[in-house]
Amino acid sequence: MKTIKCSNFGLSCPFVAEDETEEGVIAKISEHGNTVHRAEVEARGATEEEITAAARGFIEEK
Repeated sequence: MKTIKCSNFGLSCPFVAEDETEEGVIAKISEHGNTVHRAEVEARGATEEEITAAARGFIEEK
């Protein structure tokens, strides 16, 4: 199981995305970020590609 914590992105949020695949866990954390933290994400000015690259670095094996 692969996981990514929302808090890894510097947000005070307990959400943890979990999936069997790297693509799946990235899709889940991206969806969460876009729906729950859209204003914070937009304020940082990061591109989708930059966020995805950062997410890959935060993946942990559970």
